[in-house]
Amino acid sequence: MKKTFGQLQKIDNLVASLYAKDKTLEKSKFGYAYKRFVDKNYMPTLDELQERLVDIRISNALEDKNTGEVLTDRGNNRGFKYSRDGLKKCIKEERKAIKEFDEKEIEITPFISSYKPIGLTEEEKSILRGLLI
Repeated sequence: MKKTFGQLQKIDNLVASLYAKDKTLEKSKFGYAYKRFVDKNYMPTLDELQERLVDIRISNALEDKNTGEVLTDRGNNRGFKYSRDGLKKCIKEERKAIKEFDEKEIEITPFISSYKPIGLTEEEKSILRGLLI
């Protein structure tokens, strides 16, 4: 079975909202199955995306003219200082990378849980069916 990275992000958001509603769900068999599912299917691609974004941010950051040091900025959520053009280019490249990753298809290994969370809507069930329930 294949899913896009964007679909996996929606699944991750759905499970996060389920965890927020039921604090014990994460410690259940469902939580165990989801942890295995996310570690195997979602995290490798998420890590790859984050590495790509860091590379984009570094390549567009300002440098000290004398030392060549990349200028960091702890107040900026990107972590670096940018010129106006550098920031525009960085944002454009980030958007392109995110779109590319959202469309990336990933071969999924399901981890079915014997425990099904209580109170799932039909839409939530259809999203999780065949993957976790």
